Amino acid sequence: MLEVGHILDEKYEVIKIIGSGGMGTVYLCKNIRLDNFWAIKETEKCDELNIDILSECNILKNLNHPGIPRIIDIFYERNYFYLVEDYVEGKTLFEYIKDNQDIKLETVKIIILEISEIIDYLHSLNPPIIYRDLKPSNIIINPTGKVFLVDFGISKIYKVDSDSDTICMGSSGYAAPEQHGLAQSCRQTDIYGMGMVMYFMLTGKVPFSGAEPLFDENYDKCIDKDVIRIIKKCVQPEIKDRYSSVCDLKKEIIELSNHEEYEKTVLLNSSKGKIKKVKKRFKIKKIFLIIPFLLILLFASMYLLRESGAGNNGDNGINKSSVENAVQSVPEETKETNDQVQNDNSGDTTNDNKLQNQTTDNIVNKQTPDSQQTNYNQHKGKGNGKKKK
Repeated sequence: MLEVGHILDEKYEVIKIIGSGGMGTVYLCKNIRLDNFWAIKETEKCDELNIDILSECNILKNLNHPGIPRIIDIFYERNYFYLVEDYVEGKTLFEYIKDNQDIKLETVKIIILEISEIIDYLHSLNPPIIYRDLKPSNIIINPTGKVFLVDFGISKIYKVDSDSDTICMGSSGYAAPEQHGLAQSCRQTDIYGMGMVMYFMLTGKVPFSGAEPLFDENYDKCIDKDVIRIIKKCVQPEIKDRYSSVCDLKKEIIELSNHEEYEKTVLLNSSKGKIKKVKKRFKIKKIFLIIPFLLILLFASMYLLRESGAGNNGDNGINKSSVENAVQSVPEETKETNDQVQNDNSGDTTNDNKLQNQTTDNIVNKQTPDSQQTNYNQHKGKGNGKKKK
């Protein structure tokens, strides 16, 4: 491991260690001639590798994709091989997930789709390039949210005539079974790695073995079942059981997103329909409430107008009208007779009342003190008689 301040290839000064692993160490270095920064991967030489490292790195130098840092220099020093590439500032996916443990499924899909675009580009080359080391620490997310794939240290050119990889390569937990010497790495090897990365993003757990994502109990209940199905298909032990290409995987993820958007749209539209119905019902109810109120106002107005008209006419008008009606219905002779009888009866009634009042006064005045005493004694005697019994 190099110390800070060490000069590589007479122009790259080691600033700090970015990361290290089984395949080597990555340094942040400064070009003292151009005053810019680079990421330099240090890998120990191994004559047993059946890979022409220089040949493959020269191919990597020709890569042109916005999600892949450029490889601008390759050199040997002592017993190490050095690969110089663009330095991407940002967080690794591992750091990003640990800082955002409540990451949304939509964000996971966006990141995976960006990774799949990069991998699809590598697989579309002639001959195809197999990345072989997909893991969270090799995926960088810069401050603007753009995804980069770094560290092509163990990438290889796919060889059609090869039955298996010469040496076991890959990171524990993320490497496909064929990377352990069982078969040759192929396109489905990177698809396996993508499935493992998705599993880590959704669960926050580093997979201990390849079988871990295959069991439902390792997922939270809130994780979409269709996403779990996609992950399981990616990490199947048998190559033939995985997606045949990254394009097929991308289609599944995009269709999943479209399906969710469709469901959201349908739900939103149905909600709007319900709102419209509620508003319509509310308007109808308002009308039924207003109509009785208007009728009450109408009858009240009519009543007030009627009373106002009656007050203006006066009592005389009303009596005159009733008298005229009575006159029209009764003959003149009968009317005169009735008037006379009514006057006579009223006179007799008055005389009778006067006579009755005079008689009462005379009776009261004629009672002498002796008669009053007699009445008192009789009343008292009745009371004593009751007591004797």
